[in-house]
Amino acid sequence: MLKPLVEKKRRDRINQSLEELRALLFNCTHDQRVRNPKLEKAEILELTVSYLERRRRERKTGRTGMCRSPGLCCFVQLFKPRLN
Repeated sequence: MLKPLVEKKRRDRINQSLEELRALLFNCTHDQRVRNPKLEKAEILELTVSYLERRRRERKTGRTGMCRSPGLCCFVQLFKPRLN
């Protein structure tokens, strides 16, 4: 396979994963900033890190429940299969 084609496929996979991450983040936070189609990739990652840090603090203080809306699967649970 040609190197430019391999690189394009890698970028496409990254972009697809960022779009999935944006959707998951919105479902878990309902943060309207995430709906902005011009949201930079770095912002998606920063918002994700902030969300995960907040969730970790909430778990340490004994607050439970991964999502704000009933019926939503949540972020960390959705990513567990990919992390293994």
